[in-house]
Amino acid sequence: DNNRRLQKPSLHSIKDKGSKVFVYNVPSDKYEAKIMASMIKEALTTKDVLVLIPYNRFSAPIKREMRKLRIGYDCKTDVAKSGLNIINDLIKWLKNEKDDFSLRLCIERIISNPNLKIPFEKFPSIKQKREATLKQISLLWNMVVSEKISLSVALEKEAIHRDDLKYIFDLLLKLKNAWNDKERPERLMEVATRVVRPWTSTNKMADEIEEWVEDSFARNVSSGGTMARVTTMESAKGLGMDMVFVVGLNEGVFPPSNLTVDDLLEKQRLFYVSMTRAKKELLLFSTRTREGAISFMPSPDGESTGVLQPSPFLFWLPEGNIEKKDIWPKQKSKVSK
Repeated sequence: DNNRRLQKPSLHSIKDKGSKVFVYNVPSDKYEAKIMASMIKEALTTKDVLVLIPYNRFSAPIKREMRKLRIGYDCKTDVAKSGLNIINDLIKWLKNEKDDFSLRLCIERIISNPNLKIPFEKFPSIKQKREATLKQISLLWNMVVSEKISLSVALEKEAIHRDDLKYIFDLLLKLKNAWNDKERPERLMEVATRVVRPWTSTNKMADEIEEWVEDSFARNVSSGGTMARVTTMESAKGLGMDMVFVVGLNEGVFPPSNLTVDDLLEKQRLFYVSMTRAKKELLLFSTRTREGAISFMPSPDGESTGVLQPSPFLFWLPEGNIEKKDIWPKQKSKVSK
């Protein structure tokens, strides 16, 4: 186990007086978000606040609770992986059929769509089938360069020779027809949702649209004239604020399992640097359960994790400088020093 092989760092406080580091262990990520939102609302009247998360997906429950309390926040959304970005790439190509890069992205999403019955070549696995078709798409670039034509024209020419390329070309044609149907603008979304599959379900689409809209509103909400900043640990370079929350400190989550020693040392360094962002107060959070889609550690029900353990990094903190707060349901707490 790399966690056990890592040498425990020698940490000590350089201040004789001042606030201790609070180490919270709470029942769930929902409970964690509620506690944090309440603290943030009170703190923002006199302090600036920074919330550090291991990955962007950890922000969702925290932002939901802050919105309930009308707390203004600034949090970067992972645009590249959003369904709206997929729709945006499609629209770029529909507006300009010479936009080969956007078209290539759309074709890749069509090929990876499990709901389409593309007549792939016969290979043992779906991965090999998709790779064979992607290879044929890559070969079209030779035609694009030599004949000085667009990728869509090259695809149309080659589609007469291959069933998989013809199937893809026909889908793109349906998208173009839907785009040109000015009397039924909703038709484009109907076809696009089926073809490029920007969302895996209606709920995913609704959640993403809601998050984009709510994030936009949150930036306009004033809370004591300031906002909470929510960002990943890696993106917090140069930031330092009065009150800092560090979230996701569970074994197998941060640090993740099965890292090399070098990668584990990098996570250790990132944790240390994250703690130094706090000017006045530092609060570290671990949870006993967390939504599987967030932690990537699903239980058999696929919804939440089994019982999680605190990150080994937390056990390296000097006992004299921390105050542990083990929170249990019904607001009962066990405080130890």
